[in-house]
Amino acid sequence: MNDPNEFGPPEPILNLRKKSVMRMLQKFDSSGEDNDRGTKRRHSDNGNTNEEMTEEERINREAKKAAVMDEDPPARERPADGKWPHREALSFTRSLIFYGSGSVTPEHEVAAKYIEEARAMRKKYQGSRGTKNMLGKEKSVTFVDTDGKPEAKESGNEHSDVSVAGDASSARKGTVNADASSSKQPSDKSSSRLEYVFGLNGVVEVYDASDFRRTNNLVTVPPLSSFVEDYQRLVEMTSSGAMRSFSFQRLQMLSSAFKMHITINGAAEDEAQSGLLGTDFYRTMKVDNHIHLAAAASAKQFVNFVRDKLENEGDVVVTEDGETLKQVFEKAGLDSNHLTIDAFNVLADYSVYQRFDNFNSKYSPFRMAQMRKIFLKVDNHIDGRYFAELTKIVLARHEQGKGHNSAAEMRLSIYGMERNEWLTLAKWILRDWEGGPFPGNMLSSHNRWLIQVPRLWRVYYKKGKGELSFQGMLENLFIPLFEATLHPEDHPEVAELLKHIVGFDSVDDEGSLEAPLSCCVPSDWKDEENPAYCWQLYYLWANIEILNKVRESKGLNTFAFRPHAGETGETMHLAATYMLCTSINHGINLDKQVSLQYLYYLDQVRYSIFC
Repeated sequence: MNDPNEFGPPEPILNLRKKSVMRMLQKFDSSGEDNDRGTKRRHSDNGNTNEEMTEEERINREAKKAAVMDEDPPARERPADGKWPHREALSFTRSLIFYGSGSVTPEHEVAAKYIEEARAMRKKYQGSRGTKNMLGKEKSVTFVDTDGKPEAKESGNEHSDVSVAGDASSARKGTVNADASSSKQPSDKSSSRLEYVFGLNGVVEVYDASDFRRTNNLVTVPPLSSFVEDYQRLVEMTSSGAMRSFSFQRLQMLSSAFKMHITINGAAEDEAQSGLLGTDFYRTMKVDNHIHLAAAASAKQFVNFVRDKLENEGDVVVTEDGETLKQVFEKAGLDSNHLTIDAFNVLADYSVYQRFDNFNSKYSPFRMAQMRKIFLKVDNHIDGRYFAELTKIVLARHEQGKGHNSAAEMRLSIYGMERNEWLTLAKWILRDWEGGPFPGNMLSSHNRWLIQVPRLWRVYYKKGKGELSFQGMLENLFIPLFEATLHPEDHPEVAELLKHIVGFDSVDDEGSLEAPLSCCVPSDWKDEENPAYCWQLYYLWANIEILNKVRESKGLNTFAFRPHAGETGETMHLAATYMLCTSINHGINLDKQVSLQYLYYLDQVRYSIFC
């Protein structure tokens, strides 16, 4: 047989593979000879035969050689079983730094202790070490339905002191009792149920139905008082001179080490990369996890879409007042000649820097809120049809993958103003839309949804004319989620939507004035002033954490908490997100706080930059 490389240079990936195997075989041969000599001497002293032990060593060495020969070649495509093959084909030159005698000062020791304490604090919240979870540990918590799947009983309605209870049949039918005192006693001893109560402290409590006195909360998180104390302690530690100096030194060393790695090993990495065939940057899957759905379409796509609707659907009624799309444009003094990218004024520019109000106005074509409601809102007179058609154009681009391979996590807002927001959003996404170039629902293999919760307490306060509390917003946000989780048969649309959601975000202007952090409970917060950023974040985290534990016990997907943080405003917002969050968005202000920057590096807290 002719050598395949006889008439040309060796195929890169096979050449890399050959070199790797030869190095490994040489290693085994050299180590094997030493082992043989040592084995012969050792067993000769014991009076055993040298031949038998040598044969055993030889068999082991041959097995190792076979394993090397069977090793998969380097590749970037994820294996079918999800397990990457073990490889030692690429070896880097490394430099080590040793602290000399006397170089570790008392300040270093203090800083190291602070870092250990801070990382333990994160594990208490984000690592769930401070969360007590009895779901799935006791037989009275989870029961099995006729399909053999974990099932739980739902409770709770719009009142914080009302729970739901019932027998097994009513649990399957989704019967909701308006008053806890009228609930039926359990009739099926073989099944257990869960009840939840939205406590006046702003955190959901989960109980077994048999716990009539509600003395055993099955899922608990650290209370607000503990969080406030820990947050203040973290701020104190990260602001100390010892920790700031030590963190700056370590960050500088890491930066230098990376530069040295690039200098020494850059050529080796390039050579190895050139041998990886079958993929490149354009064919590698890329996920954009910071896309606001209202800004997902390009300016050109948006302008062309609006022009098409004005020309072909000008007689469609689009407002509650009975105005058609053409009449809306005429009333605003606009026609097709105004449909240009510059006139739309939807591109981000210097005017949005440190100006959240200007940033929001960029979502409104011609700076007109009515245009935004018609084209970029779910809840309007046409049930968000235009928004759905525009979104499907964007999703189709990801699915078709012309010249690229990309996916997205697009963001939709839940404001907490009304209890039915979740149902409205679920129906919009799951609806089988007709018309447009891409009919069908809004689900896509190249997209997962992320819910952003704007911190709009002042809007909610004005809506209730000062009679509503922050507790109402939390209930509007989370009660539909617990109901859909514990009883999906009664809330099929929301239950299905939750399967396609990956996380929650908290958004708004971090630079706006806010109240100092306090231990006030949500039911008592009725002031017009915005609650503290960290205070609002705690209650979002606490209820998401409990919701995740309940969903995990039922074998359902869970949610990450990835809020906007460090975009502007108070730098120590990033201390709260370090404690509570999986990852964050922005994090620009980390550049101003080296202690937090180093902690984020140590715990690999990821962040996405929005441009």
